[in-house]
Amino acid sequence: MSQDDLSVPELTPEQAYRAMHRFVQGYFDRGGKRGDELALFLSYAAPGKWEARNDNPVGSGDPAAWEDWLKVIEEVTSSQS
Repeated sequence: MSQDDLSVPELTPEQAYRAMHRFVQGYFDRGGKRGDELALFLSYAAPGKWEARNDNPVGSGDPAAWEDWLKVIEEVTSSQS
């Protein structure tokens, strides 16, 4: 399937974050759960694992994760224009 054949809905930043986490979790699971650093990332970045706040609506354990995520979205979307 080519990229031109894909029809995907637009995602909110929170939906995209959750999709990213599921994607990385799948990669980790398929690899036989190897990699302590990746396991640690998945733990701290897990949506809903920690209390959600206005500055971190997905509730990730890493306080900087949400801000880093928004910064990457801004970088990616501004480079596509």
